[in-house]
Amino acid sequence: TFQNLPYLQDITTMFEILGSMGAEITLNENMDFIISTSKLHDFEARYELVKTMRASILVLGSLVARYGFARIALPGGCAIGTRPVDLHLKALVQMGAEIDLEDGYIEARETIASTMEGDFSTNHLPFPMPSRKHSLSQEWRNLTFMHWEVDLEKLRPHVPEGLEIDTFEGKAYIGVVPFMMKNVRPTWFVSTPFVSTFPEFNIRTYVKKDGIAGVFFLTLEAKSIITCNFAPKAYGLPYRYAKGLVKKHDNIMTWKSSRQNGKYNLKGLTRINGVTQQAKKDSLEEFLFERYSLYTERNGKVMRGYTHHKKWDFQTAEVELNDNSLTESFELGIKDCLTPELIHYSDGVRVRTYSIEIAERIGEDINRDFLFLDGDCGLCHRLATFVDKRMRKNANLGYRPNNSTDAKRVIASMPQKFIDADTVYLIRNGRAYMKSSAAIRCLLYMKWYYRIFYPLCWIVPLPIRNLAYSIVARVRHKIFKQPKICSFRVD
Repeated sequence: TFQNLPYLQDITTMFEILGSMGAEITLNENMDFIISTSKLHDFEARYELVKTMRASILVLGSLVARYGFARIALPGGCAIGTRPVDLHLKALVQMGAEIDLEDGYIEARETIASTMEGDFSTNHLPFPMPSRKHSLSQEWRNLTFMHWEVDLEKLRPHVPEGLEIDTFEGKAYIGVVPFMMKNVRPTWFVSTPFVSTFPEFNIRTYVKKDGIAGVFFLTLEAKSIITCNFAPKAYGLPYRYAKGLVKKHDNIMTWKSSRQNGKYNLKGLTRINGVTQQAKKDSLEEFLFERYSLYTERNGKVMRGYTHHKKWDFQTAEVELNDNSLTESFELGIKDCLTPELIHYSDGVRVRTYSIEIAERIGEDINRDFLFLDGDCGLCHRLATFVDKRMRKNANLGYRPNNSTDAKRVIASMPQKFIDADTVYLIRNGRAYMKSSAAIRCLLYMKWYYRIFYPLCWIVPLPIRNLAYSIVARVRHKIFKQPKICSFRVD
């Protein structure tokens, strides 16, 4: 509440700016103003208002501090010329904001460092994230979520065997999501202009495996040649190059995508009209939004990747779809592909993506590695015992005989050359290694004075290492007595 405010043009303009963002402003007969921002839905101050008042820049810091993002037009000048705001922006940077100047607008957002606890907290996660470092950093921005109920039987051929289609109250859904991928980069590199930011349009459905709910993409259409060449090879994701555009103006998002000379199109606009909210427990929105893993199929094998971000903030919205031949092409039993059953909008999240891994696992601990050994081999027993007695305290390594049910199931999910090898296997960080590559990595679980030999082992070329390993494997039963029972630790 503000009392006894003078009637000035700047005050009126400030109220207009706040009102355009969704603030509720009431005035009584005593010139007392009551401002409520509980229903704020837009974090952009438009040029036609800001140009008349330099002090409108003051809303920038407040919006970033509370909501993590703001887009403000550069303020206007006066009779003596333009007034720079560089000192204001520098101060925000010093306090942890990230500033971009584009098309006469200031975009400000909290940096990852300043929002580490908020953007990457873990309290809301249904399962822990991997203990290893994430491989990619990115932002998903200005997302429109359109959902349809689909025919379960018609959806099944599009989902790999080994994945269970997840349903809500017996109904299966697909989501069509146009949005902007921003600042996509490996963790060891910086965001690159014209490469790291691009529009994307995906169709996804909802699946689960071993109790871990996730999404499975039917297609990902992106205006990025690099992504469309790299992601299918590295992740098995079905990226396809498409011309596209995603643009926001006031409360309206316009988006369009076209592939194969207009054969597969998605075109429409989103009107954002709801209040910002989060999904309630056990709601349909929680089922659709709160998923922190993705599944993909690479070389015929199901893989899993983890995605870490904060809980989704979203708003209800309206959509006008002019063309959706992209969704129609999948023939999922949707009666009207131009009329979504559920529509939401989100400003987006910052995301950490982990490298994909074998979806099959043993036990509940996703960070536990496993060594698979021949249970009938005296040498393998000696290797397991040798490693186990010298293991460092925080090593998280389990053992299984190759012929155990657990090991057989995991080995069957590996590439064919691994399945055919019938050798020693190491599952480390969800990735499979075999033969000498597996044996050498056992050093990483041992005490420090063994780990110092790890770099030296790689001096020997792989063909020579594997040849030596194969020779030892052939004669191991002659040299090492076969144990009567499998005695190495199985946990």
